[in-house]
Amino acid sequence: MSSEPVCSLCCRRGGGCGGGAPINGLGCTGACLRWAVSNIKHPPFFEHGTPWQAWQLTTTIVACFRAICSDLNDLGCGCLHWSVVITPRDCSSMWAACWIALARERYFTFLTTISPDSVRLWCPDLPAFYETLCCLHENCSRLPTVVYTLFCDAAEDDALQVRILALNGEIVDNVRTPPCVTLSAWRHIPPSCHRTSVNGNLYTLTSYLESEEHLASSHIWARLPPCYEHRIAFVDVNAVSTSLSCEDALALWTFY
Repeated sequence: MSSEPVCSLCCRRGGGCGGGAPINGLGCTGACLRWAVSNIKHPPFFEHGTPWQAWQLTTTIVACFRAICSDLNDLGCGCLHWSVVITPRDCSSMWAACWIALARERYFTFLTTISPDSVRLWCPDLPAFYETLCCLHENCSRLPTVVYTLFCDAAEDDALQVRILALNGEIVDNVRTPPCVTLSAWRHIPPSCHRTSVNGNLYTLTSYLESEEHLASSHIWARLPPCYEHRIAFVDVNAVSTSLSCEDALALWTFY
């Protein structure tokens, strides 16, 4: 019998199980979603009606994939938007939402060029997989966008005063940087933000410190990739002559 951990909710095998915030109606965690995205392979290819590359997903894997991805909540959709995956075959890195959109187009092309009889013969579970892939793409598209205004003003001693405002005028952050600020020095760390642990599960600072993660600490949590339940955009930037550009500030504020 396999010693791999099994999620009692979606029944998938492999990787970490349990812990962290739920990402769907079942209660699965980020580890399950990471497993699901890792199983998005390229569609099979046919030559003269004969498959020269067998479809790699079994009926069991497709069933688990559908269970995980068919009912994502906002945090699950945000996890797809803010996480990076390694694509199969060429092993390049890509935002998960971009990889899902690309895979959806490739499967659409495949299903419109191959006969239904061939699909039923060689990969009968593919239509169900493609339907869930389309659902994932729609979930990524419906993720709301939160817009902020970033103001950068020169301060004393060549320092920089940086203000981040919400659309309602509320100041979200107000930071005075030193003259020789490094791009890794200025970091806004909201403790309510979720971060992605090594096994893919999502934690706030409080839940991470209460978790069973090995050597859990606020210092380690602060270095984990953030995951928001929305996109982030900046507008009306009043930049001054400085080495800290809008792109730098955006990267620091959202990808620390």
